[in-house]
Amino acid sequence: MSSTCPCGLPASLEDCCGRFLSRDQLPSTAVELMRSRFTAFVLGDVPYLMDTAAGPAAEVRAEDLGRWAAEREWLDLKVLETQAGGPDDTEGVVVFRARFKDPQVQVHEERSSFIKRGGRWYFTKGEWNHSNTPATSERAQSRNDPCACGSGRKFKKCCGKP
Repeated sequence: MSSTCPCGLPASLEDCCGRFLSRDQLPSTAVELMRSRFTAFVLGDVPYLMDTAAGPAAEVRAEDLGRWAAEREWLDLKVLETQAGGPDDTEGVVVFRARFKDPQVQVHEERSSFIKRGGRWYFTKGEWNHSNTPATSERAQSRNDPCACGSGRKFKKCCGKP
């Protein structure tokens, strides 16, 4: 039985981002690369993250990237916007929101830039919105609301625990 892909698409890991992480196929669009990189963060696949970075993004130390990925429990991903980045493009932008637990639920919203060289997409840089860090970016979460992490418990009994 295969597991659902962490990137949020309704497909198994093997049929979705797993085919890129295994190096069996190359992402054909910037958004496919971005989703596969999120999945690599979830799975701790630092070599994939390093192999798919270029420019300023390639200057990040693998140890730092691995530690940052491992210290979080990645919850979900939502693609908010794409600009270019199709199979015939050489540049693209993907704006996304990723939720993670560290130890409370947090939100990372980023505008990622990508380039295509030699038929391969690479992540080059990300600009993130630091004001979105609490997980309740849409509205303040009440203590009695269901927790945003998806546990099914009330916020006060889960991520909102003092």
